[in-house]
Amino acid sequence: MNDAQKENSVEQRRTLLKGALAASSVVTMGYSGSALASFECVEKVRMAGGAPANGNQFTMIEPSSPGGVAHQDWAWLKVVVRRYVDGADVPFIGFEVTIGGISTIFKIEDPYDPNTPPTEITPASLSIDQLGYPKDGWAIAYFNNHGDLVGVYPLNTMAVPDSTPAVQSCLASINPNLNTTGLSFGG
Repeated sequence: MNDAQKENSVEQRRTLLKGALAASSVVTMGYSGSALASFECVEKVRMAGGAPANGNQFTMIEPSSPGGVAHQDWAWLKVVVRRYVDGADVPFIGFEVTIGGISTIFKIEDPYDPNTPPTEITPASLSIDQLGYPKDGWAIAYFNNHGDLVGVYPLNTMAVPDSTPAVQSCLASINPNLNTTGLSFGG
């Protein structure tokens, strides 16, 4: 009788182990083909150094327009370019970005030169004399691994985990519920 109990408990352990192994293989294969492709797409951006649009990450020409920077359908966030004055009342052109409740103002040296990146400037305030402003501008948007917007250029400049530029197809499969208000896609 004692031998029967031992055999029965050994068989129960074997069944339990087989079930645990089967369950772990199911869990690791839980992603659909489109989700796996999206993760692969994000990884490619990170491995390529994260310089989308040939390094042009700010533009005053709408990315989706015929003359825009149509580079692989990157996600761009629309920003409002205005005239500001710095702490010494020197006027400049710039835009404000608010991410996570923190606002930052960036000075644009030449709004039509993609080789001159905007620079953070403090203190700054809106200028009363707008001289043809406000105008629209677009900055490359950065997303986390879940497809949530976490920043824009120049707040973010590298493709690293939880801060990566993305193309529309990747975002659609990672986060199909993404609010695309204010986003434009080049291409």
